[in-house]
Formats: sequence, C-alpha cells, structure tokens
Amino acid sequence: MVDFKSLLDSKEFLGVLIVVDKNLKIVEANNKFLDLLGYSNGLLKGKQIVELIVPSERNLFLDMVYKQDVSNTITLKFYHKSGAFRFFSIAVMNFGENRLIFGTTVQKKYVTSRYEFNSDLSLSIDEIFNNVEVDNIRDLISFENNPVSLILHLLPVEIWVKDKYGKYLFANEQFLKATNKTTEEYYMKDDFQIFDFEVAKSFVETDEEAIKLAKKLTFSFEVDHKDLIAHSEVTKIPIYNKTGKYIGIVGFSLNITHIISAEKKLEEESRSFKHLVDNIEGLIFEINNLGYVTFVSGKLSDKLGFKNDSDEIVNIFEARYATPELKEKVKLALNGVATEINSSIANLNVVFRLNPFKNEDGTYTIAGQGFVLGKEE
Repeated sequence: MVDFKSLLDSKEFLGVLIVVDKNLKIVEANNKFLDLLGYSNGLLKGKQIVELIVPSERNLFLDMVYKQDVSNTITLKFYHKSGAFRFFSIAVMNFGENRLIFGTTVQKKYVTSRYEFNSDLSLSIDEIFNNVEVDNIRDLISFENNPVSLILHLLPVEIWVKDKYGKYLFANEQFLKATNKTTEEYYMKDDFQIFDFEVAKSFVETDEEAIKLAKKLTFSFEVDHKDLIAHSEVTKIPIYNKTGKYIGIVGFSLNITHIISAEKKLEEESRSFKHLVDNIEGLIFEINNLGYVTFVSGKLSDKLGFKNDSDEIVNIFEARYATPELKEKVKLALNGVATEINSSIANLNVVFRLNPFKNEDGTYTIAGQGFVLGKEE
C-alpha cells in the first residue's frame, strides 16, 4: 500500500500531488498545488477534481484517468480560486481505490507564433540529491519503491541514475519505455553492456564531461537507433555528498523529435518559398511603417535597383527612383489607403501596387507588387 501522506508531505518532490478517490473527489493535495491555486486543504476536500479544470479540457482528463494505470503526460489548465487559470503538466497513476495525480507547474509565454515552455523540473531533481549524507548512492536509491525512487518514477520525463562506477542503479518507467528495455537489462550494468558501442561511448563521454566540470551539463542528443528516441535534450547532474565526495550521476531527457522535425519542415518550406519568390517574373516587396523596404524579391529586383549591392534595407523616400508621385503614393498606403502607381525605371514601364495592412500598434505595413507593362517608347 502506498503511503500517500509521506509523499504529500515530502520536501524532496517540488511538483504538485493530488490524491482523488475512485469518483475523482479530492482526498488530499500537497501544499504546492494548494498554494498555486489559492486554496486551503479544507476547501478542496471532497470537491470533484474536474471542477478545477477548464470545461474544454475535462474530457481529455477523463480519458487520461480511465484508459490506463499509468497515463501519458498532458498539459491542462486548472482554475485558480480567483477565476484565472494555471497550466499544469500532469500524469495519473491508479492505486486501487485511489488515483494519484502528479506533475509540475508550467508557464506558457507566447512568443511570436510559438509557445515557450518553462518548468522547475531540473530544480526539482537537483533538490532531491542536494546535501545527501551517504557515501554510496545505492543507499539512497534503488529499483525498489523507496521514497526517492517513487518520486523519480512520478516525474514526467525519462530519468536514470548511475553509481560512481557507471553502473545503472535506477531507470524510471518513462526511460524503460523510451529505450525499449527492462529493469533487468539495466540493473548494475554499464552502458557498454547495454547499448551499441558508439551509443555507449557517447553516453560515457558526456558523463565524464559533467563529472569533470562538476556541474549540470545539458546538450542535444541525436541518434539513429531503433531502441532510442531520435532527438533528445539531455541533462546530466553529477551527485556529491555533504563532504564533497562524488557518489554517482543522475540524467534525464526530454523528447524533442517533434520540435526538430517541425524545424526541418519549416526550413524546407522556407527554401521552397524563397526559390518561388526569387523566380517570379515580377517583383514583391514589403515596406515598413517608417518607409523602409524590408523585403524584396523577384526577377525584377536587381534590374529595377530595388536592392543595393550590400543588400541593406532602402529608405523608399530617399531611393534614386523615388519620384514625388511615388512618395505621395507610399504616404497614402502608410495611412491605410490601397493605391498603385505607374513608374518609368530602367527604361521600363512598371506598375507598383501598394496594399497596406494594419499592425497591432495601429501603424501600417505595405505589401507591394511590381510588374512590367512594357518598354518605354
């Protein structure tokens, strides 16, 4: 039987922990969860946990609870007592009549078109192994369900621990699944006994680097192996006891394969787009709210002198082809009026179309097109 009280009172786990009954009513929650949502334990006891989750995400949570004994990790929005909400990255583990909900708080900061994720996970793992008194890390952790091992099993990333000789003492469920191996295949074995030579060599080298630096080491890891995730962000933390003696190393990894794949796809799309716009017969360009040409492409760009030799952005009002009429038309477009102008440049009759679009600050940027009507007579 799991001692929930010792877990809830634990100072070693810095994440959120909630115990619910089979009807999903809250039995108990740790102080971290209560503080983040502005509640006391008395106010939450007996409350349906789904009442704290935003309505649009409740079905996701219910699917997670009822489909497997140990769920995948998902990020959900929970209501704060004030009516605002917080993001939690959580998983659920079933224990007979009870379910344990565990995870970390996540801050989502919107940056351009992407979410930037920050969490205190690394700090949590640091704290678990801070100021230990043992001389042998085997006295602190094992594959058995001692308090530290159970906490590491609950954290929603792949985690492993080796002793000072490089032998695996622990690997959590997420790591076992990610590497397609069993506890028996890891316990008291080194990397060369488990993995292909090149993979083992890279694991050992990064261990040695972290130990040499005597501090946390984070790096991107890429591998082509059927039993390993293709792209991971790996962190290794050498562990020292109170007297400064090195006793082992803990590592954890985050799967970033989907991020790398998305970046590669974006790069391919960018190259394809650049090839397309560089080879259009006309000209496309962008003019910012200050009148500078910030982007220009197309076969006519060099011929019309839209770019100088150094590729610096050009002030449209000071360009050599900026006639009084062109300047007035640009001013109109920068005030939100779509317009066009016929110009004579490089012995060519060119039509420029200026299409303004509004920025968040109320100013306008011009998306422009240019095409040749014919040569001057």
